[in-house]
Amino acid sequence: MSAFVLRAGSLVVGELDVYKMVEAMLLQIDSRVMQVLQLDELFSARWPLMALLHKLSCLRRRHDDLTFQPQEFQLDALVSPQPLFDYDLLSPAAASAAGMLLVAAPGPVLISFVGNARRKYLKGYVQHASTKDYLGRTLFLPQSEQVLATCKELDITCLPVVSVYPELAKYAVLALAARLQVHAVFADFEVYWARNPFAVLHAYRDSPNDIIIAQEFYSNQTRTDVMLVRATERSSIAMANLAAWLLRFPFSGERPALRYLLEPHRPAYVPSVSFLRADMGSSRRVLDLGVLDSESLFVTSDGWFGDLDSIVSFRLQTQVGLDVMEQTLDMLYGEQTEGHLAARQLLQAARRPMTPKRPMQALQNRDLQAALQKVREKSPDPFEHILHVNFADGCCEKEQAKSSRTALEFGANESRALNGSALSSEFRARNAKLLTWQRGAELTSGKTPSGKVG
Repeated sequence: MSAFVLRAGSLVVGELDVYKMVEAMLLQIDSRVMQVLQLDELFSARWPLMALLHKLSCLRRRHDDLTFQPQEFQLDALVSPQPLFDYDLLSPAAASAAGMLLVAAPGPVLISFVGNARRKYLKGYVQHASTKDYLGRTLFLPQSEQVLATCKELDITCLPVVSVYPELAKYAVLALAARLQVHAVFADFEVYWARNPFAVLHAYRDSPNDIIIAQEFYSNQTRTDVMLVRATERSSIAMANLAAWLLRFPFSGERPALRYLLEPHRPAYVPSVSFLRADMGSSRRVLDLGVLDSESLFVTSDGWFGDLDSIVSFRLQTQVGLDVMEQTLDMLYGEQTEGHLAARQLLQAARRPMTPKRPMQALQNRDLQAALQKVREKSPDPFEHILHVNFADGCCEKEQAKSSRTALEFGANESRALNGSALSSEFRARNAKLLTWQRGAELTSGKTPSGKVG
């Protein structure tokens, strides 16, 4: 049984969906050990089972410290539209947060979680936000009373302490904001704003999407560091659902859960998550997901492509390590540094000469349209006659037809599609061995039919 506990401990350390496996292991321990052995046998066992169970409990990602209950969102996933919101039912912490959010209605308002380890950078962050002129629409979400005290010293607007666990506090506040009809942008504290985000984000206020989120540079997987949650019924239910799930399943992780909640209809791309159910009610359509420009606007240290001055936000990826993250924050928000110069250096280092966000087919289509436009605009030369010739014999009829068609699109005056009938008897007799030569398998593997004979 101790082996089961050790195995469970190794599982919950990762980001995988392991809750059902861990639950099965704990049930086996209960049925095979706790209900069979006497207490004296249990405590005298060779392996310290109780100590191992305690260590396993310490591996939980979060405890129930939410300062207000999920019921205060006043959401019912089975009905639509939702009932009117009753402010009298809010707890003091929820009422305080609601009051601050409503001041910014209809939004968008920027919310950033400030952990205890980031408190020393808050002054530099505030100065930078003031310089970029977005401080007035920013709410800080403190991890503890110490961070809240620093907020008061700096005379900035801080929400009440909701939870010491960043992901739990994040989705609880986002659910409350959406329920109050306030558009909210959540960004990690490590996100550096190269320019005022609201100059870009205001364009999304009337978007048909419910949630608009950034993606990875080298894939289409969603990132959790920047997301805009619009005040819709679907987004409020999704955020409340995720907050409640994180609260009830302490070994669960944020990233796979959010991916599944946003894209539950893509099972081949996004794996499901234990006990998390997306809102698929018949009275509401599926959550409408939008994507922020993660190629040239909302970028990361993985890479970006485009114009340096167009970048809105930049974030170091978490894989860089805590020491590198600390050094970077010192460069950006330290009292003795020039943050904007350091930011430009970081951005230049992450710039890429090519981008995976524009597949080769898209580039070819773009170039094709540009070339066609030049052909259309070009004045015809009365003395110019372009003759296009292609040849295929015994295969490739569709490709040959496409070759002729595109040649005419690009300006050819005539296209002649030739086949074996164009070869004279004398030519065939002279090259009979070449035309009928059968190539071996080592030469024809992967070749088209025309590359296998002759």
